[in-house]
Amino acid sequence: MEEGDEFYPIVIQHQQVLEYLEGKPLEVIYDLHNTGDFVEDIDTFTGATIRGNKIFSAIKDGLNRGLY
Repeated sequence: MEEGDEFYPIVIQHQQVLEYLEGKPLEVIYDLHNTGDFVEDIDTFTGATIRGNKIFSAIKDGLNRGLY
């Protein structure tokens, strides 16, 4: 995705979450309930903040489902 794309700021927010979680213990996913501590609110296009709870839910769902 190019920097000028309208959804690029959302990609940056998700990259910041991944960088925060990388190399940390699994329990750190609970920090996703308060992403303001490590994600910049840079989505000026939609005015939305990242939905950390959605990412938290997706991670838990993936862990619960296991390998296929």
